[in-house]
Amino acid sequence: MLAVGQAQADEVQVTARLAAGPIYAHVPFQLVLEVSGAEGDTVVDESSLAPFQPESLGASRRSQTSKIYDSGGWRTIRHESVSHSYHLVADRLGEITIPAIKVTHGGRQYHSQPLTITVVKPKEVADFKLRLQLGQDHCYVGQPLPLSVTWLVGADVKGYEFNLPFLADERLLVRPLPPASGGDTVQVTVAGREVRASRVRQRLGGRDYVAITFRYLIIPPKAGSLRFGQSSLTLRAQAGPAQPRSSRDHFGLFGAQPRYKTMVIPGNELALQVKELPSEGRPADFSGLVGRYGLACTVSPAAAKVGDPLRLTCSVSGDHVEHIQAHHLQYALPPRDFKEGREEPEESSARGEKSFTTTVRCRHPGVKELPSLAFSYFDPLAGQYKQARSEAVPLAIQATRVVTARDAQGEELVVSAVGAGGRGEGDGREELPGLRHNYWDISLSRPSGGGNYWFWLALFAGPLLAGLVAMVARSASNERQAAKRQVRLARRQLAAGPGLAQPFRHYLAARLAINPASITWHDVAPHLESRGVNGELREELARALTALDAARYGGGAKEEGGVERGELLALVAKLEEVLR
Repeated sequence: MLAVGQAQADEVQVTARLAAGPIYAHVPFQLVLEVSGAEGDTVVDESSLAPFQPESLGASRRSQTSKIYDSGGWRTIRHESVSHSYHLVADRLGEITIPAIKVTHGGRQYHSQPLTITVVKPKEVADFKLRLQLGQDHCYVGQPLPLSVTWLVGADVKGYEFNLPFLADERLLVRPLPPASGGDTVQVTVAGREVRASRVRQRLGGRDYVAITFRYLIIPPKAGSLRFGQSSLTLRAQAGPAQPRSSRDHFGLFGAQPRYKTMVIPGNELALQVKELPSEGRPADFSGLVGRYGLACTVSPAAAKVGDPLRLTCSVSGDHVEHIQAHHLQYALPPRDFKEGREEPEESSARGEKSFTTTVRCRHPGVKELPSLAFSYFDPLAGQYKQARSEAVPLAIQATRVVTARDAQGEELVVSAVGAGGRGEGDGREELPGLRHNYWDISLSRPSGGGNYWFWLALFAGPLLAGLVAMVARSASNERQAAKRQVRLARRQLAAGPGLAQPFRHYLAARLAINPASITWHDVAPHLESRGVNGELREELARALTALDAARYGGGAKEEGGVERGELLALVAKLEEVLR
């Protein structure tokens, strides 16, 4: 160890040591701070090391005992010490002073003396090369650029460590890229992580090397001039021919042992000039993406029923799409026609394309297509803002409804006028909904009013048919009672509950016997029309439900969309008068 300094106070001593060997710019070197005579905790003030970007490697404690003989006989002496290790980095060449380091122990402060170091630049060697390549030396804010690191290997290596300052540069966003196609693929360790790299043979300066290349995507978020610092590679490589394993083996009979030494291989420095994006012509919905992109959308299945889940996949293509996230695609589907899922989109990537898949549902059968979607970006080659736009996707959406016991009984039955002979004009056989079209006369299927039909039904159809009709009647009666309870509960929740939108939808669902999970104005309108709800009341209900839908699915700040509780209660009261 070199450059030893000591400071002593009472029995505590602080010693700073540096590992032997040259110190290179931008390459970590080790400093050990030993506090001897300290039997308790020691606290190191690292503020004086701040210019050297200190990285603590931990502390270790050591205890030694020895015996001495004096006039009082044999005595045992115990010596305690603790060592704190750090990695430091010098950012410039020449002589640099490491200030005194303060250590606190037992309520007292101790200091090591300053150390002076000489920082040199790594030298090129023939066996190894480190090359960094940036696509260009200028770009715009937010523009992704590929950066490749190539290690040329021309001799046996026992261990290595990359020092790439740009990976920890806070002025850059850095993402790994897959290796370029061609050649083998290997794993290399960079900054403590496994990185996939390509491996090919390459000839340089009349010499053959194995070229190991890995890539990153860098994105500068701010304008300015950037210098990435000195990159380097520290490795242990074979030095000279192998030596006999024993000094007495002059003929190499017992084999030879290679000799290794530590080397630091310099890389070329990189610089980048980053320009601001122009403000002229910037669209209000600018996504922040810089590059050249395309957008394509698919829907699966393209034929479905109202409320069925549809898989919407939006695929972005371009030179570099790895960094794109779902929030960059700031399109919005028409809330009148589509319900969008609240889950996070699924991501998938292929070379040159990144896709986002989510679930959407059509609100009504009038939806004929998924409209053209678009997002804005800045084209650095053209120097202007552009749009990536997808083609519209044709859809075939069919109407649907929820079937209940009320449908089974056929409560919406309408028959022709009955003439003087007791039959309807014609044969009286209407095309009727539900199960009632199986019966010729209305009296056979209406459970209320008179008991004679049970006698005739039991006499002519037999006990089995009577039991079937009775079961249907009981089911319908039970459902009516349940629907009434749901209406009362929804009205109480609407009057005093914590929200408005959900209890109002539940009230309409219970009152009109439709599914509350997908209720919109388009779901409600045909049921209101069939029950004679028209005019001003119909318009008021349309305004209220449309406002609630827009607030829920259109990004409104409040779920109620500005609709007041009293307004909804008044609408409920009016609707009850009409439907009673």
